[in-house]
Amino acid sequence: MNRKLPVISVVITAHDRKQYLLNAVNSILNQTFKRDLFEILVVKNYKDPVIDDYLKDHGIKGVLTEESSFGVKLALGIKASSGDIISFLDDDDSFTPDKLERVFKSFSENTDMNYFHNGIVLMNENGSIKRDKGELEGHGPINILKTPIGNFSELRDLSKYRGDWYMSCISIKRDSFLPFADFIGSISASLDRIFFIISINLPGLIMMDSRRLTQYRLHQSTTGLKSEFSDYCNRKMGFFKRTLNSIQAAESLQELSVVSKEYISFQMAHNEANKMLYDLNSSRLKRSRVLVSLLRTYNKTKDRIYLLIGSILLFSIVSPKSVIFIHYLYQFSRIT
Repeated sequence: MNRKLPVISVVITAHDRKQYLLNAVNSILNQTFKRDLFEILVVKNYKDPVIDDYLKDHGIKGVLTEESSFGVKLALGIKASSGDIISFLDDDDSFTPDKLERVFKSFSENTDMNYFHNGIVLMNENGSIKRDKGELEGHGPINILKTPIGNFSELRDLSKYRGDWYMSCISIKRDSFLPFADFIGSISASLDRIFFIISINLPGLIMMDSRRLTQYRLHQSTTGLKSEFSDYCNRKMGFFKRTLNSIQAAESLQELSVVSKEYISFQMAHNEANKMLYDLNSSRLKRSRVLVSLLRTYNKTKDRIYLLIGSILLFSIVSPKSVIFIHYLYQFSRIT
């Protein structure tokens, strides 16, 4: 690792929302890690005198863009950063005070590491902790894997850790991902999966750490809830459609391993099934075909998430509206 300052760059991305951003920024300013060893970059699409003055007063870089794409913002942050390590943070989330210290220690002790993923704590809209939920709970505190992953059983075991989920849990080695910045900028949805696909192909290491270093805020925007049920369905279906396009685009990455191609095909089945759940106009025959594909994926991976989605999809063949409404109520209960 290069001995230059800063060592870590924290890239915070924001689009339209203003009410949470300074909370995210303050969670970085309040780190136990030495302030002169990290920088903060805020990539956003708006100007606000109060926010902008606050960022300037605290020596925080602002990157302004008119682009709405999440991928573009992440790519701009990667290119504008100076640190050896980049930690990502959504504007509505926050880090625990020891996050950067833990990240730095993990990369320092594993110099070949390209990708780090940590667990989460759920909080409600006003920032109060709802309940502890480490994403790796029950699977051991830390797991380190050598990459590129060439053994399918390793990928199957890795799926238990959900290391491909949520950008606010991801930290990377900048130099390893910089060559992919333009590709990342071309993707509009599910960037966490894209970063994961890149990481399992890079020579080096990835780490799955169960420590709950990210505070994940649940609110209407994160769950997709809106006042109109039909709008909720359309938003969810649109999201999974964009995700399918993103995952499919990853097939264009050069020198993908067989395992990476398998992972992409699993994600395609996963998101096709989710998209189908919210498509009220899809026929029983289409749903049945997607169900068969999903069950085949489960047979390969033995990952229970595919079996769960398959069971829900099976129920939706009989009563699609009922399934969506039950999930709608579940999402509503999470934020209330």
